[in-house]
Amino acid sequence: SDLVLVTRDAHGVPKLQVSVIHMTHDEASITGRALCSLVLDWLKKQVLEEEFQLDLLKEKKHMLYLNIDNSLHDCSDIQSGDLNDSDMVQDYKKMSRKLSQTNIKVRRKSATPQPVKPRLMLYSRSISDKDDSEQDNEWKLIAFSQVSEGAWVAVVTLKGAVAVLSVQQKMGNASPTSTPVSSRPSSVEKVDFYTVIPHMASPKCATGTGNLSGRLLVCGGYDRGECLRAVEAYSPETNTWSSMPLMRQGRGRFDLTVLDGKAYAVGGCDGSKELSNVEVLEEDSIKWASVAPLPLARSNT
Repeated sequence: SDLVLVTRDAHGVPKLQVSVIHMTHDEASITGRALCSLVLDWLKKQVLEEEFQLDLLKEKKHMLYLNIDNSLHDCSDIQSGDLNDSDMVQDYKKMSRKLSQTNIKVRRKSATPQPVKPRLMLYSRSISDKDDSEQDNEWKLIAFSQVSEGAWVAVVTLKGAVAVLSVQQKMGNASPTSTPVSSRPSSVEKVDFYTVIPHMASPKCATGTGNLSGRLLVCGGYDRGECLRAVEAYSPETNTWSSMPLMRQGRGRFDLTVLDGKAYAVGGCDGSKELSNVEVLEEDSIKWASVAPLPLARSNT
């Protein structure tokens, strides 16, 4: 493609080489966009959080693996004796130790880590049309192309400077804890593995979540200390989030249980005390209703 020809002839443009080790064939079926985006996220984390110097990161070919949290990690982190500590990984770790003696990682005393923008990853064929417009221009996937089976080239921005990524997929040892293919649902086998979906309206943690009529319901939680009443629903069919009726009580660290088409927000914490009250939202209702409270206030249930 034109992109491949341009990147091959891009003299003077920084180039980074990355190998991604997959432990299962499902992992290896990840889409090209998702793979390149994960590598870009890893590079961003190394610079902004781990405080690596970007220029020195370009000096070696990095070998990464996909962790259970759907993020990439350096294979140097694999412990000796682990089933995934293959000869290929051991050779890479030896090379990394030699390079570490040249002080690749330099700490800045006054540096303040900047959090990477959170992303949600799941099984889906599509990526939101909003994804490109929401990317950080200083860390952006501009274009990508497959050059051969398991090999990709991408044009990105790293701290605002244009660079070329060369990403190669390799198969490693199978994880002993991975689920056998024969036992996985057929719907999982047919998808393109991990891709990015739209962001929620606001970042939050300690939410209550549940499946209400085929939609992912995300209720309450905390936003930098504020206890939320907000409720959002994600539809896999349309790949969109929508606002739902506010809860009567702001709460976090609570259980959301769906029973007979009704979502129950049970207990939790309002930021200062544990709660005993319970409220319910029916599928087509426009507001939450209070029901009998718990005998004892509780959270994290």
